[in-house]
Amino acid sequence: MYNDSAGAMYEQQEKKRTDMFHRRKVLRKRICAIIFLLILLSYFVILLIDTGRYKDGLKPLITIKEEVKEYDDGTVRTYYSLGWVFREYNRETIKDSEMVPFWKGIRMDNVLNRVNEGNLPEIETDYMIPDNSQMYEKVNGVLFFYNGEELLDTYKCLWSDYDCEIASSVIYADDDNQYDQVKMGIIDNRYVFIREYRSRYTEVEESTIYLYDIKAKRLIAQYDDVRYSMIGDDNKGYIDSSKYIIKKNDKWGIDQVVKGKVTNYVDYLYDEINYDSDSKRYIFHDSNGYLVYDAFNNTKTSYIPEAISDIYLVDNEVYMLTKVPNEEEYNSYFYKVYNSSGTNVFSDDTILYLEIFSNFMVYIKNKEVYIVDFNGQKLNKEVIPIYFEMTDYGVKPLYISLNGNELKISTPKESSKTHYTDEYYYNIEDFSLIRKREQVKETLE
Repeated sequence: MYNDSAGAMYEQQEKKRTDMFHRRKVLRKRICAIIFLLILLSYFVILLIDTGRYKDGLKPLITIKEEVKEYDDGTVRTYYSLGWVFREYNRETIKDSEMVPFWKGIRMDNVLNRVNEGNLPEIETDYMIPDNSQMYEKVNGVLFFYNGEELLDTYKCLWSDYDCEIASSVIYADDDNQYDQVKMGIIDNRYVFIREYRSRYTEVEESTIYLYDIKAKRLIAQYDDVRYSMIGDDNKGYIDSSKYIIKKNDKWGIDQVVKGKVTNYVDYLYDEINYDSDSKRYIFHDSNGYLVYDAFNNTKTSYIPEAISDIYLVDNEVYMLTKVPNEEEYNSYFYKVYNSSGTNVFSDDTILYLEIFSNFMVYIKNKEVYIVDFNGQKLNKEVIPIYFEMTDYGVKPLYISLNGNELKISTPKESSKTHYTDEYYYNIEDFSLIRKREQVKETLE
């Protein structure tokens, strides 16, 4: 009887343990199912949120990794998230964005769609690169392109074994530095103007200029000549951002290169084109005269008959200064100022120096300083004498500065580094004399 009772109790306990095990197993399954459903729900919620963020041009909510792949015509940026990626295409061949599964590759990978001029020769690729420990421009018919001490690329002469070079800027007859050759610099560590020669130093010499794209390793344009916009600290010629002055079919124009793609910016119509780096304007010259071109706003002034010496921007108005030597009086000039409509607003034939400000001009004439408006009306009542001749070096006979509404004119008594000077202070609202200081000692650096 005792054994039967003990057995029954054991069976009951085993049944309880078995039931408890099954209940725990079922509970664990339910918990796992709930966790899985929560994870799945969270995943779809994040997917839904990211869909909205993609449409709004934002990054994924969770970015695991970010990669940028570079091409010679732009870049593709990829943001990796939880099973999908955001992609931004910023290439010449494709500009788009997409949200796709992570296993989908980059569209148009390694595909280019160039529209540059055709019939350009292929560059040499199978050649021995000579030693160039001295970092010369050319060794044995191979050009070397450097950024400091970093070698960017090399280039083998195409038209002959040895006669090619990095192109020099063309020299105009009226250039101040008309006897100085200025080599063109390497633009953005990517573009190089190369002049190729055939039968050099002979009567039948031929030459041309190619624009070479280091990154794409191909020639992308061909020209007759090139002109720098600015001279860099390394005494080499550089261009205005992506725009450059070039000659084609015996006329000058402006082309633009962006991510290896060349487009014509200004037609090849002009006899000369110069760039004024202070005003960031171009000066065009043809048979009609001279004008100023604003490449940023694509606007031109009217033509004027004389060569433009300087450009002044006053309250969004362009003023063009012309300066012609006065042959009857040494070191004096015939100055004219034109507005953007081509109207001559000021002229005088015996001026030694002139500077333009917002609503007035200051110049030297007959050893005296004049402050005038754009109608030539004198604004200063006092006589401001000049004590020595204007030169291109050393101490100047006149210094002008503007601080708010206060105009300061300083006239040194002598041209030595340490000297005495007179100072005149004017209110430019009415050009009344605020104060005058005489015999002020100063030392100029």
